[in-house]
Amino acid sequence: MRISDVSIPVKIVGGLALMAAVAIGAVLQGASTARTVSARAQSVIAGESLAATYLARANQRVYRSGDIAYRGLSRRDPAEIRELYGRFDGVLAEFRDRSNEAIRALPRREAQIRAYQAAFEAVVATARRAGERAANGARDEAQKILVEEFDRSLDTLKTAIAKTITDMTDEAVATAAAADREAEGAIRTVEIAVGAVATGVFALMIWLVIGTVSRPLRRLGTRMTSLAAGDVVTPIEGEERGDEVGLMARAVQVFKDNAVAVARLREQQTSGRGTFVPLA
Repeated sequence: MRISDVSIPVKIVGGLALMAAVAIGAVLQGASTARTVSARAQSVIAGESLAATYLARANQRVYRSGDIAYRGLSRRDPAEIRELYGRFDGVLAEFRDRSNEAIRALPRREAQIRAYQAAFEAVVATARRAGERAANGARDEAQKILVEEFDRSLDTLKTAIAKTITDMTDEAVATAAAADREAEGAIRTVEIAVGAVATGVFALMIWLVIGTVSRPLRRLGTRMTSLAAGDVVTPIEGEERGDEVGLMARAVQVFKDNAVAVARLREQQTSGRGTFVPLA
């Protein structure tokens, strides 16, 4: 089927429908992209935030270990010293539980958090060694172990965990900012696509109106004027079209045929009056 066989309303409605379909499709695609970006960002942000929270709770146990170590050193009774240092078992278990929760929330940090678990176990082992010296009466040796070994390793671990928590928070903020930029980019892409397609469809509609409707109608109007002036020789263009222009062209052709028939009749009448017919 040729474009000239399609009716004018169908051409216009089809063009508008095409523009609307492309616009709707682009908007849906943009919305889908934005949702995907948002979901991915929310997943990362949630993981970072949750892991940071659990790791902060684990770090509280690290701080508590320092309190236990020095409280035990202040006691004189060996049984009481051993009872206080025995609390490290619960602190160490709580640290493992909280840090394991951080790993589940953010698996890509597992190696780093496992290293913190091993470091804390070493810190607790140093504290227990000092506690055992104190329980056995070697308080000065216990004091030296705490000051020279325990404090240094404890401070290093606390600082490292605090820095990791800060890094997690910064990464969550950076991920949110990157998601915003990506979503904005998706929206811009949709806007550009919709604008480009709308421009293309609009140009196509202009071509359809001018090329297949306006110009043929103008030629048909000119031909009707010439027909009214008596031009019955020039052919009528567009009769083969299947749209409204073709319908009008065929109607004009009927007028032309009638004009030709009238002209022929007049010619016959004129020639008949000028002919002498003898009586029998």
